[in-house]
Amino acid sequence: LAVAILAGMVVVYIFTNGRGFFRSLILITTSCFVVAGAGALLVMYFPADPGNDYVGMLRHAGGIPEMISRYREAVDSSSPRTAYGFHIDFSTNWSFVAGLMKSYVYYLFGPWLGNVEQLVDLVPSFNALIRALGLISFFYLAFKRQLNLQAWVLFAVFVSVSFLWSIGTTNYGQAFRHHAMTDWIAVLWIPAAIAAVRSRRS
Repeated sequence: LAVAILAGMVVVYIFTNGRGFFRSLILITTSCFVVAGAGALLVMYFPADPGNDYVGMLRHAGGIPEMISRYREAVDSSSPRTAYGFHIDFSTNWSFVAGLMKSYVYYLFGPWLGNVEQLVDLVPSFNALIRALGLISFFYLAFKRQLNLQAWVLFAVFVSVSFLWSIGTTNYGQAFRHHAMTDWIAVLWIPAAIAAVRSRRS
């Protein structure tokens, strides 16, 4: 949804040169939410394929915490080698929110060096390092007030999409695949921060 909104914003901005941009933004955002809502209704109320267990499980879960709990349990049932090593406590709202935030931290910055068991595990660890550098670069640019509206929109897309994927992610291998959709945003901030530092020194 966030990617669709961003793509629509870019197209409108290019063809209108910024004229009527915010009015078009409201129209695009509304349209994307309508399409997403229609898709959600199709998933929830139309029969799924016999082998699509996840859709049936989510359709009959009840509430949002129950949906998340069942999905994470289904992922963990395969005993992935690179599992985070903890489970979210869904008994209270506080433990539920705290668990999701902890999962988001693991999603963004793991696997830690202590979790590396094989040489191939260094690949997602290196990606996590680049991701951390990208976020540090963004906050540096924000502190120096060198970010425009488009940069903040990209940040909103990065956080919303990555957090959404982290909700149902319970292992580093799964996270590595999901990061392909948002890591490009974090990478953009690194050269921008380097250029900002050089300009201040010159």
